[in-house]
This record gives sequence, structure tokens and C-alpha cells, in this order.
Amino acid sequence: MTEENIIKLTNALYKVTGLFPKEEPLKFAIRKEALDVLFFTALIKGESLTITREERGYYFKKAAGKIDLIGTYFDIAENQDWVNEKNFAILRNEYRNLREIFEFEASKNEETKKPIVL
Repeated sequence: MTEENIIKLTNALYKVTGLFPKEEPLKFAIRKEALDVLFFTALIKGESLTITREERGYYFKKAAGKIDLIGTYFDIAENQDWVNEKNFAILRNEYRNLREIFEFEASKNEETKKPIVL
């Protein structure tokens, strides 16, 4: 998934959460986590910043954790009946796909431990 796709996903999340009550704290909590996912993606792909493989793996794991939290927040919001549940299903699916990509990338970027040969 490209950074442009993640921006589109974030915009879709904003539209859905825009249907929540005006001052609902959950709206802002979900948006914050979505922005953090976008931040970590930009950080990883940033060309002006040099990061190690281990740091890349760490940032992918952090982004995956943010997606987990978004899912938990969706569970809470879904029970409030503010938004059609189909909206949450679509967002969940897209974030689930993104999380799988992040987990895969994190595993690729983890430091590989070589066995000690005596």
C-alpha cells in the first residue's frame, strides 16, 4: 500500500468519524491514531531521514500497534450506532490489510540473529 493510499484511507476514516457527535472524544482518539499510522509511514518512507533496518522494523511494529488500537476504538464506536456498520467493515478491512503489510515488513527488518558456530 502506498503512502497515497494511506492518505486516502485516513481521509475515509475522517469522513466516517465526522458522522460522530460533534464533541465526541472517541472521534478525536481514532483520528489521532490514524494520523500516527500516517506519521510512521511517512517516517519510514522519508528520503531525508536515514534509519536502520531495526528502526524500520520498530516503526512498522508501532504503526501495527496503532492499527490494533484503531480496531478497538471501532468496536466501541460501532456499538453506539452513530454510523452504518458497513463503514466500519470497510475501514476495518483496509486497516487489517495495512497491518498485515506492516507486520510483514517488520519481520523483514528485524535483526537476523546468526547462530554461533563453534
